[in-house]
Amino acid sequence: MPALCHHQAQQIRAKFELGVSIAMFSWPALSIAVDNGWAGPDSKEKREWFVGVVCDMFTEKADIEVDDVQEMLLDVMDQEFQVVLEDDSDYDVAQRIMQLRDSTFQGDFAFVDQVHAAWEKRKGNTVVAVNMHKGVDVEDSGDDDDDDQEEEDDDDDDVGMQDAPPVSASRGRQKQEPEVDDDGFTKVISRRR
Repeated sequence: MPALCHHQAQQIRAKFELGVSIAMFSWPALSIAVDNGWAGPDSKEKREWFVGVVCDMFTEKADIEVDDVQEMLLDVMDQEFQVVLEDDSDYDVAQRIMQLRDSTFQGDFAFVDQVHAAWEKRKGNTVVAVNMHKGVDVEDSGDDDDDDQEEEDDDDDDVGMQDAPPVSASRGRQKQEPEVDDDGFTKVISRRR
């Protein structure tokens, strides 16, 4: 029986780590920091280290609250990625991690499986929305549960991009061939007209 308990503990840990990885990799603020190398040339490795730190936090201390996770997320984003968050996305990620903890630690993997299925459906791509009123604050919390229903409702109103005219046709200009004079020099043509 101890082997079964050990196996269950390993399965719980693996599912929790999968969920935390997806939550962190889906976090637009962290993805932007990694994509732009704000933590240096090893930004991708630091993100993986960051996921490990979050997971280890739950094995080192039993009574972790969402505020503890949020504070740690803010600290690492500031210290390692030079990102000061003002969009409360850190709280959203912390809440998701706590939801993952609560369900997986009880042996319920439905939420993790749902998050993983949504990740696989997107193939890891994140949608980053920017709030132009506040500057360049990231607004997407990565919560796919509510967005899927909204996307289904919005599909009827969308206009397909196949109906959009090609860019070159909309301008009505054609590319001119360069003019070469008798001496072999190419005439420079101004782009303004």
